[in-house]
Amino acid sequence: MFRRPGFILFLVSALTVGLFGFGVWAVGWSGWLSVDTIEVKGAKLLAEQDVIAAANLRLGVSQALIDTADVAEQIAGLPQVGQVQVLRKWPHGLEITIAEREAKVSVRYGTGYLFADADGVVFSGGPSNNKKLLQVSAPPDRDLLCDILAVHGALSKETAGRVQSISATTRDSITLHLSKSVTVNWGSVSEPELKSQVLDLMLEQDGNRIDVSAPATPTIR
Repeated sequence: MFRRPGFILFLVSALTVGLFGFGVWAVGWSGWLSVDTIEVKGAKLLAEQDVIAAANLRLGVSQALIDTADVAEQIAGLPQVGQVQVLRKWPHGLEITIAEREAKVSVRYGTGYLFADADGVVFSGGPSNNKKLLQVSAPPDRDLLCDILAVHGALSKETAGRVQSISATTRDSITLHLSKSVTVNWGSVSEPELKSQVLDLMLEQDGNRIDVSAPATPTIR
């Protein structure tokens, strides 16, 4: 009589442990929540299989065993990927949505071209040029490309429309090559708004070699 409460407690505890163990097995290893489809959205430059390979995913693994943040981080390591989101689609799916980088700059490199986005990140390349992009002759250094993009962004619409290319060997030697054979020594990225205003005034004068690297004392010849 006095042992019955303890025995009941034992049964309840055993049942609880058993149910818990069954639940862990069911979620993690039974296949009830296994991933059998992986959908990739937003891939244009990349092949879907390249995205899945970067994610290091395999079909059949349980949803519960997938760390979506870790998967997203691995996919973000692909140069072409700007943003990525990984979502579970219960009970058997996984959805990967990526936003690929958009080329803004074409950099002549060796016998081909490299393409960089608005953040100066080089993410693709090839033997053919894309003349719709800003043409740049410079080392494919991210800081330097960011400076060049900042300089181009500071130009007035009219002057920006005359830019044929921008060259630089260092961050202090940015040079604009405009239409009508006009060359502009811009120097560093510093004081971009002032330099832009001075350049517009200098372009109204005769001469095809302009120096606005020191905007307080510009020269033209």
